[in-house]
Amino acid sequence: MAADRDALLADVHAQAVRTLGGRPTREAVLAAVAACHAAAGTAIGARLAEAETLGERSACRAGCAFCCHQHIAATPAELLGIATEVATWPAERIEALRRRLEQDVPRIAALDHAGRQAARIACPMLDRKTGQCGAYAQRPVACRSHFSTLRTACERDFRTRGARRPNDKGVPTMESPKATAGAALVGLELALDELGLAVEPVELAVGLRLALDQPDVFDRWLAGENPFPPLPAPPNSARARLGRRYSDMLGDVRARLAPTRKTSDKSTN
Repeated sequence: MAADRDALLADVHAQAVRTLGGRPTREAVLAAVAACHAAAGTAIGARLAEAETLGERSACRAGCAFCCHQHIAATPAELLGIATEVATWPAERIEALRRRLEQDVPRIAALDHAGRQAARIACPMLDRKTGQCGAYAQRPVACRSHFSTLRTACERDFRTRGARRPNDKGVPTMESPKATAGAALVGLELALDELGLAVEPVELAVGLRLALDQPDVFDRWLAGENPFPPLPAPPNSARARLGRRYSDMLGDVRARLAPTRKTSDKSTN
């Protein structure tokens, strides 16, 4: 399985390098993000099918949005896609989103991961009437790859604001789709990092408000600036345990795959 993830990572990275070129434009970045999301989606579908043959099935359904009330990590490139989607909305819908962000972002920015879950502040992209994502086609990999196998556990965590009794278990999630989709995202992020573009994850609501308030934010990002405040890693993540930045961990992946990539380069020459 690790070899399959490495192959996916390498494929997405190679395609992103070709798409981005030496001086990427907004259009090139959007195309690279779309290709990454498409590759991740295909791989996720395969992992879900494999899991179902083993008796493990996702409980996630349209309109079930308990997981949309926590910090949501998006890369700067993914935010570009979301902001571009929002720009096509009718003016009144954009204005409603702005009001929501002005109300919620100061609170969100002050909260850690546990505090955000306890506060039950919804993602700004969530339609509170339907429980569906307002930017579903542009949703980040963090959302695409999150699957619970027990809806009642999700609801319990939402109702109790993340508080658990001593014998309560956490929400059971499917790890294979997450790891596979993460490999696709790393392939894209390696290509962006190699061009000197910021890749540290951003809280979606915080980043989106910045993008809407400062129209030049993505031009600055494309010029090599990092205008987005990074989202601290979840406390149970490997990045938090190691005390590493995301870009540092990308460096580790690059070093690990370097021999394979050199061999691949030679075989294509």
